[in-house]
Amino acid sequence: MSELVNFLELVVGLPLLGVSIAALLVLIQALFPGTVLQTRRTIERMPIRAFLIGLVNFLFFGLLALALVSARVAGVPLIGIFIGLLLLSFTAGGLAAVARLVGERLQPQVTHPVPSLLLGTLVLEGATLVPLVGWLVVPLLASLCGLGAVIITLIRREPDRALVPPVILREAGVQGDNNEPR
Repeated sequence: MSELVNFLELVVGLPLLGVSIAALLVLIQALFPGTVLQTRRTIERMPIRAFLIGLVNFLFFGLLALALVSARVAGVPLIGIFIGLLLLSFTAGGLAAVARLVGERLQPQVTHPVPSLLLGTLVLEGATLVPLVGWLVVPLLASLCGLGAVIITLIRREPDRALVPPVILREAGVQGDNNEPR
């Protein structure tokens, strides 16, 4: 009987997890479209730098969060939980950008971001079903590249002109054709 329950949990749970991840990434795209677009461009321009920055920050802040959570001082574990949740939130935002990039590369003719994001999510989730490489390499590469790209995007001081409406650029005295979307 327990084998049947385990099988049913797997059959129901795996697709439900995939749908939940897709819904989270679409929500991130809907709430932060400019940030997801800039993050996608960062991944496209500098994937190795994004990966390395993601790796270093994940290790540093992940270990810091674990150390704070395991502390026996009142209130300190809450700081560790907050740091861990922030790290996971940035990683989810980066995964939205990675999924969108994958979807756009597979179907460049699609102009709306949500179908590209859903296609990219489906491909990434499908790739994670492959034993060993899919279980380890694909999630690590996508997550760490996305995390690093989010950090680079948030730290970058100058706004991406493609995301700023032309009216604001004219009011700021910026001239040229650099404000057209790429």
